[in-house]
Amino acid sequence: MTLSADYSQVEARMKLARVLLDNAADPLPQKHQLAQSDMAKLGDMGWETVNASLRSLQREGVIKLERNRIIINRKMLLQTVESSTPKMC
Repeated sequence: MTLSADYSQVEARMKLARVLLDNAADPLPQKHQLAQSDMAKLGDMGWETVNASLRSLQREGVIKLERNRIIINRKMLLQTVESSTPKMC
């Protein structure tokens, strides 16, 4: 994998983490369900990128994918966003 591919993957995971965090605040999650295609639109990514990022986050224990829902570890998801955000000197 090249450096640009690594960066793209990190950027996609960060975008997806932000989408998940933004939509996890809904007190009635049944009322606001997002399909992977919706997540792709919100994060300005392709569906395939969202799918790969979801699987990657699941392997790391950041999220748990179940039928029709995603269980997030908010602390780990926030760390994913923070660790991917460029730091200003």
